[in-house]
Amino acid sequence: MFKSINEMVFDFVNDNNMIGGNNILQWLQGRVPGLQINSQGPNTTATMRGGNVDIFLDEMRVDASQISMISVSDVAMIKVIRGFFSGGFGGGGNGAIAIYTKRGGITGSVPDNGQSKSLKEMKLKGYDKEEPFNNTMYENVPQTDLAKDTRSTLYWNPNLQKDDTGSAKIKFYNNDEAKEFKVIIIGFDQEDTPLYYNEILK
Repeated sequence: MFKSINEMVFDFVNDNNMIGGNNILQWLQGRVPGLQINSQGPNTTATMRGGNVDIFLDEMRVDASQISMISVSDVAMIKVIRGFFSGGFGGGGNGAIAIYTKRGGITGSVPDNGQSKSLKEMKLKGYDKEEPFNNTMYENVPQTDLAKDTRSTLYWNPNLQKDDTGSAKIKFYNNDEAKEFKVIIIGFDQEDTPLYYNEILK
């Protein structure tokens, strides 16, 4: 949605000539033909060819008044799309301004000490990488090659099927330390009602 043959791109990372000015919308005015920025107190509007222009910050739609507080030094790139913009609500025909802020680790010819004066930075922890389940089988392993087994999970099966008698049997190897087992069984009955079983076996 944020690509167009009628776009103007301003690269603030790799072009030193882009630095200058404090207000990003005022910086754009005079560089984009037909773009008009009107400010009345805290209210700011951006128009092009007599119609309002949609403004996006990191591809999220925002008000022009919110953009006016962003410094040019915090911006990595700006795309100005003139004319019809398919990403606008209802298909904006007057264009859009897409502003992309700097991210951690971004490099380029513009000096950046990694500390933004007006943008807050936070780090979000993700999920641990999923580890494949090690279902160790010792039938064909020579005794000399056996290492100490300290697995915390001895058996895991996401698709345990019952036999004709309605029972389900499992077989697993114990580790070298376990003296009791925690059994957790989660499933569904014929009416798709969740079933849960949790017990310690000694």
